[in-house]
Amino acid sequence: MRPTRGLMLPPILIQVGDAEFLTVDSIELADRLDRAGARCGLQVWPDQMHVFHALAALIPESRSAYRAAALFIATNLDRVTTIAV
Repeated sequence: MRPTRGLMLPPILIQVGDAEFLTVDSIELADRLDRAGARCGLQVWPDQMHVFHALAALIPESRSAYRAAALFIATNLDRVTTIAV
């Protein structure tokens, strides 16, 4: 990943289950974003499948993942607003 000079990437949160197909790709993406200077959070959720978030009524971890995403957004929202102004 090579961002254009002067381009600032937004904060990015990657949530992935460790029982899914894209776990390794998600880890690689997070590493590349980090090397490109992006603020990137990677959360690997144990024993979770792809799009486990969609099953909030059945999988308690999905609700925890939503809360973690909300916290990531809240934590980074002021930072992005300050930089953009």
